[in-house]
Amino acid sequence: LDCYTMLCLMILTFQILSAFVFLHTGASQTNSVLQKPPFIIKRADESVVSGIYCSHKMTGHDRILWYKQDEHKALKLLGYLNVNFPNPEDHVKGKISFDGDGRTHSSLSISNLSLSDSGVYFCAASHHNRRSTCSCYSFCLGSSVITFTVQA
Repeated sequence: LDCYTMLCLMILTFQILSAFVFLHTGASQTNSVLQKPPFIIKRADESVVSGIYCSHKMTGHDRILWYKQDEHKALKLLGYLNVNFPNPEDHVKGKISFDGDGRTHSSLSISNLSLSDSGVYFCAASHHNRRSTCSCYSFCLGSSVITFTVQA
């Protein structure tokens, strides 16, 4: 199988598994985080400008967190949008940015793409319980896969 066919199969498998988890948990759209598009194909040195969109309708949730799945399948925090204030992690400053309003939506941008930017990106919505020190998270069931084509 060629790379494009493999990518399509992986995305389809992930979407089927996500749908199963979504239906199995009985989650409703009012208590979930939605993310789109399911995948993006770009060339190296291009940019993704507000290309990954995350939204939620959960009252009291004022932060949207962004993650990238690393090569070991662990989620690595890229940063978060606290209401209207972006807080990127040091290792992505100048490369990755996000905007929007953490109470409802956020968009992720990546500049000057390289092969190391390929991967699966996730978002999550959270709220802080002011009566305790815990933060409660509602993770999105979708993801965005960014892949790149390399010119010969």
